[in-house]
Amino acid sequence: MAKYYIAWWKNGAKPVINQDQVVYWYRVHPAAATCSGQPNVQISGSQYPVDAVFAWALVQSPANIQMDVGTNKNWTFNADGTGPVLNMVPFPKTLPAGGITPSVRIVRNGNVVQSSSGNLSITASCSWYNFNPIVNLAGTGVNK
Repeated sequence: MAKYYIAWWKNGAKPVINQDQVVYWYRVHPAAATCSGQPNVQISGSQYPVDAVFAWALVQSPANIQMDVGTNKNWTFNADGTGPVLNMVPFPKTLPAGGITPSVRIVRNGNVVQSSSGNLSITASCSWYNFNPIVNLAGTGVNK
């Protein structure tokens, strides 16, 4: 994401978008999780950000960004190809024992042009709190 904004700042003009990509991030435990290794611990700031999968989309031409986060399936937002778009999908109210794995798709003219699934599941059962963001990419990488 930074490369896009740095190029804009350096050149004084919005960069040309030459690839489709969605950078998405999430934490692996909801704020209300109680981890067995730290049962009576309240992590300072754990309520921020909200329990959600966040997505930053940058596309060459108009496309729909579809996200699945557990039972919150096919949440869609539009990216028009003129610049970055940011959106989010909340975690479901309840998580199954095995957790959920978010997925993201870039859909143009009814065809999936890029897709990705998270590499770690979101789960309420844990030994230790981990509020570090898990970051993934649907696409081919940074704009050149």
